[in-house]
Order: sequence, then structure tokens, then C-alpha cells
Amino acid sequence: MPIESISHLMSPSSHRMPPRRIERRISDLAFSLDSIPDVAVRQNRITLTLSFGEDADKLFAGWDYRRGSYYIRYRAETDKPNLVEQIAVMFQGLPQKDGKPDSVQVNSGRTTATIYTGDNVAAVNANCRRLCALLEPLCLDNSLRTSMAAQRTTNGLSPECYFKEIATLIKLCIDNNLSWPLANWRQTFAFDLVDDLIAIGSSNTAFSSVAGPYREHVVPLNLVHRHAVKIAGEGASVDALATFLRLNVLLVKLSVSEAEHLNRSPGGTGGKLLKESMPDGWEWGDDPTERLSAAGINVSLNHPVPKWEPWKAAAKRSGIRSRIREALTKKIF
Repeated sequence: MPIESISHLMSPSSHRMPPRRIERRISDLAFSLDSIPDVAVRQNRITLTLSFGEDADKLFAGWDYRRGSYYIRYRAETDKPNLVEQIAVMFQGLPQKDGKPDSVQVNSGRTTATIYTGDNVAAVNANCRRLCALLEPLCLDNSLRTSMAAQRTTNGLSPECYFKEIATLIKLCIDNNLSWPLANWRQTFAFDLVDDLIAIGSSNTAFSSVAGPYREHVVPLNLVHRHAVKIAGEGASVDALATFLRLNVLLVKLSVSEAEHLNRSPGGTGGKLLKESMPDGWEWGDDPTERLSAAGINVSLNHPVPKWEPWKAAAKRSGIRSRIREALTKKIF
């Protein structure tokens, strides 16, 4: 949207602030908001435009000099749900301090809601995530059928490409006895930065909390990690390893209370809690969502989740590969 068409969104007093100070504020804010997954930030002269979702929904952000506060602005778009009332209720329900929302004020009209968050860019980031969490079920649907996923596919980062690259690196580590990339595997493979590739659904209450949804891997990543190293050491091909990862590195969004309940639930393998284990009796190739079911958490899936058909090592190679895998596993774990 051109700057001229949104200039009326700014407080008149914003223009009295020295231009360099405004630009510095906006640059700091752009740097912070650019870290939010699936949100594209466009920096204008004195405002930011935040785009997300398959319909390129927009939020606006900037600095109000008169108030000494950053703000985020939502505008209801034609032919889309008007969420002004829900936004006002959500931010009025934030934790209170001295009878007032802590550092947050909301001004709302018929089609516009403006959230003033104070002078801390981290607060803007957190509240922007809350807004995206409210809008996401309507415009993102937590599925792979989004413009972001399509863009990543166009750029070569489809689920198949992503997991094949990971599988290739794991095989490289196994074949060359490199332990450090696998020891830091969550960071190495950026499993917390590809939600659009691995999200399969959410619970009914995931987006009802002010705190926003909680990201939960369906099968604990520590278990996926160990089994990936195991089958790679036993001779699984890159394609077989990539298939294992694609069908078991899955993400759902829960409410914070559901996540806490899941982490405290007993019934895991060997008497463990379900925080880092699957239900007792579960085996690779079984339904990966059984951990959620065992905790009594219902999740609406965006699409059916195929079961992984367990890979089996060839008998003549399993002995050598097992010894390699055992030696490497000792280094990693």
C-alpha cells in the first residue's frame, strides 16, 4: 500500500519527531518483527506493513511520538471477517497492573483496532504474535496449502527437499564419524523455523488464550533424533531416511494448559511421562498422534497423517552398521 494512502493512520504528532529518530525506531521495529515466522515486513518511511496468509492479510505498525509508544493497527478488509471486537476483548484481557493493562492500550472503532504497546520492541513482537495467532486460523489454516509454503516450494524448500537435505547431512555425519552436527541437531536442522512445512493441525482451544498457541512436536524430537541416527547407522538410504523424518517430524498447536497437561501425563514407555516419550507399547510405524490421544487431547488435522512403514536393515550389512552406529551414538548421547 503506498505511503500516501496510509498516512492518515499516523498520529499528526508523529511528523514532529525528527526524521532520523523515527527512521531509527522503525528500523529497530522492522528488525524485531522480521523474526516472526510467516510474516513479511515491508519498511516504509514512517510505517511498517506486515503481510501474511494466503490472502496477503495486512497489519500496520509504527511509532506514535505523542504517546511515546509503538503501535500495531488492524483494519478490517472488504469481504473478510471483521475482528475488531475480538481483538479489543483479547487485549483488554491481558494481565493487569494497578487496575490497567500493563503497558498496553487499545483504541477501537467500527473497522479499526490500534494496540499501543509502549516503547519496547519486544512487547510489539509479542503482541503482534498474539494478533497473528488470532488471525491465523482464518487466513493460514495451519496447513501446507499457504502462499508461504508455495513460495518455499518454488524456492526449493518443499517438505521433500527439506527432509532430503537433512537426510543427506545425517548420512554424511554417519559415514564420516562426525558427531557435533548431530549433537546440536535441533539447531543444525532448524526444526523451530519451518512450521509451515511440518504443521498438521491444532486443538480447538489452541488460539483461545491470550498467550497464543503452544508449538508441540507430535513425536518428541529426542526420539526422532535417536531413531534417525540408528537407521542411518544401519544403512538406510537418504531417501528412506528422508521419508522417516517427513512422516515423524510433525507439529501441532495446543493451548498452554494442554501442553502442560501433556508434559505431566504418565503412561509413557518404561513408566516415563509423555513429555519426552511415546505411550507404552507404541512402536515406530504406529499412529504418531497416539501421544496426544493418550493425554486426552483432541486435535483437528488439516490432512490425514500417513503412518511410516518401518525400515529394516539388510542382514549382511546390519552388523557393521550397528557397530558404527553404536560408536557414534556414544559420542552424541
